Amino acid sequence: MFAALRGASALLFGGGGLLQNRTSNRSLYYYLSLILLACLSRRPAFLIGQGIGPIRGMLARGATHYALSKTVYIGCRDQRSLDLLERIGLKGVLDGDLFFLFPPIAQLLAAPRDEIPRIVLSLKDPDTATRQELIEQSVEL
Repeated sequence: MFAALRGASALLFGGGGLLQNRTSNRSLYYYLSLILLACLSRRPAFLIGQGIGPIRGMLARGATHYALSKTVYIGCRDQRSLDLLERIGLKGVLDGDLFFLFPPIAQLLAAPRDEIPRIVLSLKDPDTATRQELIEQSVEL
């Protein structure tokens, strides 16, 4: 990862709820370590459209504060994330959820095949009819 960062201009976390320890501390510390690795590589780190939290425990909050204090920009997708940043002594910007910047799927599917942009989808609850249909259409692309 260090070599990849040395070859990059910056580290960008573009959306998602990466910084939380509800599921495990391991994932939180992994993403925080990437930020610190970017710092060691002298590459700026940007967080855009992030959902931050919950972050439980004093050690986890302290590590989060330390790593995020090294970032150039922290953009939160919701007020709750922004409030959490404030509680741990950091400032961020409410910049919204990046998902809502994508054009509607119907518009993408109506485009000529050679003009369809390639996207990667990360779907929750793919058992719902709408999401299942979206998955099937995406696989066909």
